[in-house]
Amino acid sequence: MIRSAFLALAAAAILVVTLGWQNITSPGWGQLPVAWSQFSIDWDQLADYYNQEKIEFPGVVSDEEQIKSLIPKMVEAGIGLSTLSYAQTQTDRARLTIENRECISPKANLDKTVLFVRSTLSEPLDPIIAFHDRTTALSPELSLFFQDYGYGAHTLTTNALAERVTVPLVEQPRKVVVAGGSAAFGLLLDDANSLASRLQKRDNSRQYVTLAVPEGSAEQVICNLTKAIPRYRGQVDELIYFYSEADLDSGDRLGTPEEVISALKNLAQNESIGKVTIFYSPLIYSLAPQFTRYRGYASDLLPNRQGVKDRLKKIVAGAGFGWLDVGEVALEASKAQGTEFSVLNNFADDRNLSLQGMNKLVERLLGPEPPPPAPTPVSAAPAEETVAATVDPGLEKRVQKQTEALEDIRAAAGRAAKNNRLKNEVGRILERLKNELASGQ
Repeated sequence: MIRSAFLALAAAAILVVTLGWQNITSPGWGQLPVAWSQFSIDWDQLADYYNQEKIEFPGVVSDEEQIKSLIPKMVEAGIGLSTLSYAQTQTDRARLTIENRECISPKANLDKTVLFVRSTLSEPLDPIIAFHDRTTALSPELSLFFQDYGYGAHTLTTNALAERVTVPLVEQPRKVVVAGGSAAFGLLLDDANSLASRLQKRDNSRQYVTLAVPEGSAEQVICNLTKAIPRYRGQVDELIYFYSEADLDSGDRLGTPEEVISALKNLAQNESIGKVTIFYSPLIYSLAPQFTRYRGYASDLLPNRQGVKDRLKKIVAGAGFGWLDVGEVALEASKAQGTEFSVLNNFADDRNLSLQGMNKLVERLLGPEPPPPAPTPVSAAPAEETVAATVDPGLEKRVQKQTEALEDIRAAAGRAAKNNRLKNEVGRILERLKNELASGQ
């Protein structure tokens, strides 16, 4: 994610360019010649700007103190916030991953609630994300904070093998492994809406397994995949690898297409994986730069990686792997809706798919989801012959005897109105009915 440190650096660079380095370092700064006046600062205007009343919106955090005052309680409750501005919340208890001697992997048996925080304190397309144990009892202050400013809460769980839980759970000898960073993990989607879960729902002939790392780089993803996949040796039919645009940074280890595809090719050969498909996962800033790159924001300074993406696609083809561009799927869906801005509906943040984006991706892979079967109509009344065929003859005879007895009682009641012999006559009728039912007549 784009971090606030990068923003501060960019802001400092803009300040230097605007004011001029000589102006900033001059001993007489503030008493400049007229020729330099256009570069000097009007301190009164600057003070007025920073002292003006903050613009507030209901349900949106616009003052950093609204979060800062709750940081100690968040740390105590094991709540982590995604942005480095609040790195103190990223405690061992709050983290989703664990680092060992080999690589960084998801924690086993996670049971987290993940939600967004509405805020103007971060990049518009890189919102603050909060996550905490689902069983955590939040203090009244934290409950009220997330009630007022949180949205999109969903469940994130892993099993004892540190795999993202697939819903429904299907055990099959043939496996499909989904690997990658946060997009493959489904970080901002419920367990039932990750790619593995959505594919599992449509295909129960194979078992879908997620071996991804939330917020993982290519180095961490491939390290974790190489460590975990041998448990399914001889069972993996297919590997789906999400290649994030953010991993196309040659300064990082495994930051070039050649390194990553070579590593995956070796892995496929060692584990006898017959099919590998690369899902290229772009950043929204490259997919729709016309309204996602803002002057003065760090996003405006991100490189255009189209050239290295094209090189990646050629290397993928040369390795005999499949290719699918997730960004193209989102753009096609946007064109069908007739507005440029609709492409944003496919993303939960600057790189992770939303539920709509995941739906479109699954449709591309398996076609539209079939409609649910129509309910079987229920007949209002069964035919008379059907009723007759299912009636117990013995029960029918008993009902007839009881009906005749009731008719006799009604008649006796009529006679009793004249001679007051109702009690004795009804008694005789009931006694006769009892004897007949007992004898089976």
